[in-house]
Parts: sequence; C-alpha cells; structure tokens
Amino acid sequence: MSLLVAPNATASTRIAADVPIYDVAFTPDGLYAYAVGYSSNDAGKLYRITLATNTAEQLLSALFRPSSVAVTADGARVLIGGYGVIYQVDPMSITASDFAYPPVASAKVWVDAGWDDIGGLAVSTEAAYAVRGSSGALVRITKSGGAWPDANTGWSQIWAGPGSNIWAQGIAVTADDSMLLISAEGSEIYKLTNARTCGGSCTPTAIPGTNESGSHGIAISPDGSFAYYARANQTSFRRLNLATNAVSAITGDGGSGTRDVAISADGAFAYLAYRGEHSRN
Repeated sequence: MSLLVAPNATASTRIAADVPIYDVAFTPDGLYAYAVGYSSNDAGKLYRITLATNTAEQLLSALFRPSSVAVTADGARVLIGGYGVIYQVDPMSITASDFAYPPVASAKVWVDAGWDDIGGLAVSTEAAYAVRGSSGALVRITKSGGAWPDANTGWSQIWAGPGSNIWAQGIAVTADDSMLLISAEGSEIYKLTNARTCGGSCTPTAIPGTNESGSHGIAISPDGSFAYYARANQTSFRRLNLATNAVSAITGDGGSGTRDVAISADGAFAYLAYRGEHSRN
C-alpha cells in the first residue's frame, strides 16, 4: 500500500513484522502505536511500536483474523476487530491466555455476537463503535462512570443494519458522538446523529448519491462539516459535504485501488491511501 503524500515526503524507517499488517493506530500521548495483522485465521498478532526507538514488540499471537485497531481517547483500551469479535486490551496489563479464540468465559472480548468480519472500529471520547461487515449492523460500547466496562458486558447492538451483503468497510465518529458515518461497498453511506444517546434501536439515514461501487474507508473532519471516503479498486476519492450532502470527486495522479483516508487534527489535510500504484500529489 502507498500513501498519497506531499512530493517532498519520504519514508524514513521500515519496522518489520512477521505477518501482513492490516491496521495501525497511535496512542493519544504519541509515545506508541499499535498494529494488527494475520497470515492464518487463528494466529493474528498485536504489536506495540515504541516510536522513540522504532522498535516493535509482539504482545498477542492468537487473535482471530484481526483487521482493525483503535485506541480510546484516554489511552486506557486498545480495541481490535477480528472475525465476529471485538477484543478489548488493557495495554498496561496483558495476559496472552485471555485472548484465545473461540472466546472462553474469562476472555477479554467485548462482543461475540456470532458476526462475520468486523468492518471497522471508531472511537469517540466516551464510546466505541463497531460495524458488521456483511450487514452493517452497529454495536456501541459506552463508558460508565468514567470507566470502560468489563469484558463481555456493557455493549449493545443499536442498529440491525440495512440488510445483508452490503460489506461495510468503514466507520467514523466525531469526538462528541454528534455524528457517525458508515460506508459500505454495496450501499449508501449511512449517517447517525447523537450516536451515544440514541435509543436501543437507532435509525441512521442513507445519504443520497453515495451508493457507489466499492465505498471503503471514511473519515470526518474535526468540525463535522465534511467527510472523505475511499472507493476500492477506483482511482478517485469522494468529498462529502455533510450539511448539503453534495458529493465531489477527488482525483489523484494515477494510483489505483483507493482504500482508506484520514484527516489531520486541524482539518487542513486529507491523507489518502492507495493499494496499487504509488501516488504522490
């Protein structure tokens, strides 16, 4: 995978891992990053990268198909989306036997709902969300009294999703939970307002004009005014005005297979990830 970056930017350090890496997330203090990946179904791995030394430490090695990772805003939990499960990891206290699959009663697993792949994770200040790959069903985990709930508790499915085989691949939420977006390869982008406080059966709305082939990763600007989303196997991204629902195309310089997008904390830059040919504008 390559990133669409400024022409004068260069990669400076290669940090090796012994499995293909699917996702990476930084800690709020900027000291560490966590990465997940797998090469066989039940031998997925979690790595902690110390950024000061560019060294990687393997923390777990028996996760089931981990493909997404997020760190809560307080740094108290690392969330990992695997096949049908969301693992919650206390980075200060990790016992490898707690994370075997299939989950046992003592496993540190927040959600084991009989799902297929987790399509993505999103974290706000007070809650965490996961979307089911095939149907777009949405799960919410909310802090209580300032603390994250124990494993196997505190989660609820708040939306059953729009249907089967939409293949949700992206989810994003604002820090205050005022807006949550779900993107999918075979469906419109869905928008949910007040995601943390809506009832047990929340009702997201489909955004017109966003049912495009292969919608993938998605990100919301810090002020909640717009979003970018990727389009798998396509050469362009989309910019979505969240006030008017207007969609415009963002075309790179020939890269193909757009997969993911991130927006800088000040909203000034969007970083666009390609799977195929290197792009650099």
